[in-house]
Amino acid sequence: MTHCTKEILTAYYKQQLSNGDELGVENHLQHCETCMDCYLNLIEATEIQQTVSKQFTDQLLVKIEKQVIKPNHSTYKRKQLDKTVRHFLLAAGLTLLLTLAGLFQEVATITDESFLQEQTSITEQLLEKSTGLLNLFKGGNN
Repeated sequence: MTHCTKEILTAYYKQQLSNGDELGVENHLQHCETCMDCYLNLIEATEIQQTVSKQFTDQLLVKIEKQVIKPNHSTYKRKQLDKTVRHFLLAAGLTLLLTLAGLFQEVATITDESFLQEQTSITEQLLEKSTGLLNLFKGGNN
């Protein structure tokens, strides 16, 4: 009886044989304990390699998760500071532009005109009303 080679057993395990060859190897494995032992050793070796591969993959994924780029707080604070400074400079520039364009001068002119209008004080208004009431009472008694 001739024994199966390692290449044939590997092809059988990977299901790369034709149907006829596959049936022949199955029959041989049922009758030959030596080839069956070789086949089982091949399966165990392959499973160990797959297990190592899975462990390697798991370990690699764990390392990758540890090395995931986390936002650096100093970088984040720096970006916030840059953003704040940029907004401040934009506001200052806009204020200068509006000042040079004379917008704030127009606002000051409108404000000055409202103060220039003669406004009577509350005290004067009360005095005029009380005088009017007194005149009314004096005129009613005569």
